[in-house]
Amino acid sequence: MNAPAEIRPQFALKDKEVTLQHVNSRMEVHGEEHVLACDLKFSALLPNSALEMFDPALPKSLFMSDPTEPDLLETGRLDTVKFPNLQPFKWKRKIVGAQVKIAHGVGNDIVLELCDVDKFTIEMHNGGSVTIGFRVRCNPDEDQAAKLLGKIQDRVTLTLDPPADGDGEQDDDEDDD
Repeated sequence: MNAPAEIRPQFALKDKEVTLQHVNSRMEVHGEEHVLACDLKFSALLPNSALEMFDPALPKSLFMSDPTEPDLLETGRLDTVKFPNLQPFKWKRKIVGAQVKIAHGVGNDIVLELCDVDKFTIEMHNGGSVTIGFRVRCNPDEDQAAKLLGKIQDRVTLTLDPPADGDGEQDDDEDDD
């Protein structure tokens, strides 16, 4: 009898404020056609509960309650980094076929289909927050690319939806720096 398939949490964001740190554009060859491609580097400051999107055990593994503070309002609040000498680290996971939507005025959102999301980084902060960095690889049209270039270093509202079937998330086997 086969073991049931492991159900892994999915990385997804819904109308979150993030920073578009960098845009790298290039041309890719798809068959005989040259297609515009971009790598978009984002960072998001989120509560440490967002780590559950990578692994449900991660918040309790990396954070603890502050032993010097009485916890009057919330029992079990994880607000202190357990390992303050731990530098930001990579999380090797890749989402294939995600939809990314960036707010750009009423009815004028930048919607990017069939994106790959990878190169996750996690940085922990005392107070119970994390900065999650990630790359979105996409094929915008020229109008979308121009809008994206105008948003470099800006805070944007982003929605990232993995494929509905749940098959888009996988371990990232690429060796990268």
